[in-house]
Amino acid sequence: MEQEYRISTFYKFFYGIIALILFGVAILFFNLPKPKTLILLVVPLSFLIISALIIINLIKRKLVIDEKSILCVSLFSKRKLNFSSIKGYRFNGKIIKIEPISETDSILSIGNYTDFENSDDISEWIKKNFKDLDALDLETENQKFLKDSTFGSSESERLEKLKKTKEISIAYNFISGFLAFILLFMDYNISYIILLLLPIIGIILLFSFDLIKFLSNPKRSIYAYIFIGFAVPCFTLLVKTSEFKILNFNNIWLSIGIVFSIMFGLLCFKGINKSVESVIGQIIGMLIVSVLYGFGSVRTINCAFDKSREITYNANVIDQHISSGRHTTYYLKLGTWGPQNKNEDEEVSEKMYNKTKIGDTVNVKYKEGFLKSPWFVITSK
Repeated sequence: MEQEYRISTFYKFFYGIIALILFGVAILFFNLPKPKTLILLVVPLSFLIISALIIINLIKRKLVIDEKSILCVSLFSKRKLNFSSIKGYRFNGKIIKIEPISETDSILSIGNYTDFENSDDISEWIKKNFKDLDALDLETENQKFLKDSTFGSSESERLEKLKKTKEISIAYNFISGFLAFILLFMDYNISYIILLLLPIIGIILLFSFDLIKFLSNPKRSIYAYIFIGFAVPCFTLLVKTSEFKILNFNNIWLSIGIVFSIMFGLLCFKGINKSVESVIGQIIGMLIVSVLYGFGSVRTINCAFDKSREITYNANVIDQHISSGRHTTYYLKLGTWGPQNKNEDEEVSEKMYNKTKIGDTVNVKYKEGFLKSPWFVITSK
C-alpha cells in the first residue's frame, strides 16, 4: 500500500507568505523612481527567482512510501531507495538521513521532515523499520573502549575513567562559558588574563585526557568535548577588545599568525574526533576559533597591557551613519587627528552614537601599543 506525504497546510501558508513578500519587494524595487542600475535589477530579480522556487518546491516536494521502497522528491532532487538496500537511518535535528548498504549509492536525505503532514508518523515508521546507525556506532565504540587496556586494567576502571573525564569536560564547558560571559562586562586586567587562559586550559585538557576531543556527538560517540568552554572565551575576547581600534596592524600580523598557527595545530593534532559526522566540519570549527583567539589574544596583549603614555587628541565628527544587516553597526566619521591624516569611519557603541551629533568634538585616546602597534579609543568630549 502506497502512502504519500505532502507539505502540511501550515507550512504551505508559511512559505507562501514568504514567497509573496519576496515577490512584493521585487515589484517595489522594479518600480523605484531611480535609474535602473545593476544592483537595482539584480536584487529584485533574485527575489523573484527565490519566490518562484519556493512555490515550485511547495508543489513538487513529497515523500512516498510503498511496499518496497521510499521516494523523496524535492526542488532539485529525486531520490529512491529500495528497503532491501537500506542500511539504517540517522536523525540530525530536522533532517533524516537514510544510508544505503552499498557505499556507491547516495544517501537519501529528508530535509526539514517536520514540514510534512503527519511528520511524526514518518519518524516513527522509520524508527520501527530500520536500524538506528547512531546507536549502533555508539555501542560499537563503547565495546571497543571497554576492551582497550590502555584506559585501565578492568572494565570497571575504564568506565570510571570515562565517567570522570566527562565530568571534567562538563565542568570546564560550564565554568569557562559562564566566566567568559561574566567577564565580558568587566574592565579589570584580570578579566583579560582569565579570558586568555581559558582556551589554553582547554588545550591542556586535550593533551591530558585521550577521551576528550574538540567536538563530539553523544548520540554516536563516547568522547567528551571542550568546544563550548573553548569557543565562548575566544568569541568574548574578540568582542571585549573591539573597542581598541588598531591604527596600524603591520607590527602584529606576524604575532597573530603565530598564535593562530599554534592554536590551530594543537587542536588538529589532538582534537579530531573520527566518531562524529564530518572531520572537515571539525577542522572548519577549529579554524574559526583559532582565528578568533589569534586576533583577540594579540589585540589584548597589545592594548589591554599597554603601559605607554596616553595622548588625547580632539577629532571633529563630520558625518555619521548606521549599517543594518544581521547586526546593526554604528559609525562616526571623524576628521583628521594626531597621526591619523585622513577622514575615517569609526565603529562606536549605540549609546555614543545617539549622544553624538555631526559637528561635535570627541576625544581620541591614543597609545603606542605593547607590541608597538598604535591603537586608540574614542570617548565623548
